[in-house]
Amino acid sequence: MKKFILIVILLISSKDFAQSRYNYKQGSKFIEKAQTEIQKGNLSEAQMNLEKAGKSNYGFCGNAWASAESKINLLKAEIFNRKNEFDKSLSVLDSMAGCGFGADCEARDSLKIVTLSLKFGSEKVKKSFKNVMAVKVKPPNIESSYSIYIADLNYTFVFQSWVGSGYSENENSEENDGHKFIKLIEKHKYYKLLE
Repeated sequence: MKKFILIVILLISSKDFAQSRYNYKQGSKFIEKAQTEIQKGNLSEAQMNLEKAGKSNYGFCGNAWASAESKINLLKAEIFNRKNEFDKSLSVLDSMAGCGFGADCEARDSLKIVTLSLKFGSEKVKKSFKNVMAVKVKPPNIESSYSIYIADLNYTFVFQSWVGSGYSENENSEENDGHKFIKLIEKHKYYKLLE
């Protein structure tokens, strides 16, 4: 009897699993549809497409999964921004990783700055970033991650930089030179948002 119940449960769960998953092409289409719906202002339709995209199977390649997850999270953050739910947007963006595996961390970091500007105002954000005096190397530093605490915004900006910085790679190291911070980010797209 126990074997029969176990088999029934496995069949039901595998049937449910198979029905709730979509393939790579379908997942990509859902992401594209979500982007279109956001542009049209149909946020609930966009969210529905993102939910389906999140249930899609992107194969065995970690890069494909990281890339798709990155696109989904960027669009989720954009939806939260349009709803003026900036803390939720930042939470989604802060949860993103996988820069070395296909995630678009340059877009993530740019959207963080856009979100902070929407929340606090562009001038306050620019001034706050220019006042940064310490950069912390984030261990483990596999993805060239750094962080700065911005007191005026009560926010820790974690960002990625592949540009040679001269920063030490020691665990928990901290550099107290704001000029090095600017040098570290000035070659990235998001720096233009802070000029």
